[in-house]
Amino acid sequence: MSTVRIGVVGAGNMGAHHVGTLHRSVSGAQVVSVADVDEERATAVAEAVGARPADDGCALIADPDVDAGVIASHDTTHADLAVAAVRAGKPVMCEKPLAPTAQECRRVVREERRTGSALISLGFMRRFDPRTLDSSITTLQAMDSIRGSCGITFPAPGRSPRQGVATGGRRSTERLVSCR
Repeated sequence: MSTVRIGVVGAGNMGAHHVGTLHRSVSGAQVVSVADVDEERATAVAEAVGARPADDGCALIADPDVDAGVIASHDTTHADLAVAAVRAGKPVMCEKPLAPTAQECRRVVREERRTGSALISLGFMRRFDPRTLDSSITTLQAMDSIRGSCGITFPAPGRSPRQGVATGGRRSTERLVSCR
């Protein structure tokens, strides 16, 4: 089995979690680079698994030493990074949301369809969480009446929906990504 070299964009809670899981639990995967606008955070997460830190998600995706990627950066960066991955011909797992607006989501889908390849997977891990499954009947009944695009989250037990919103790190707006 050959090794798949993974680049992770985003070194906050989700990005660091993906780096650790890939490193510890996914045979055949090697995290080779971790990018974040917070260079210290990227360095800490990358060095913990022997990867290279980076401060540019677009450059990480374009890097010929990266075979596939994980996008776990700020929501506003997802669409541009996903399009960059598609254009580079690299599979990518993007944390939800794919993009903050329906228009941006359509742009990503159009770009992926243009290539004729299914390269983007969207992360939605809570659908298999036993705590979510245990209450699935009640949840489905309640959600059946909530059609549309609502920002519903399922917090961990004992946590309010507001806890953790910004604890994945600072919501960096000083330097957002554009791979156009």
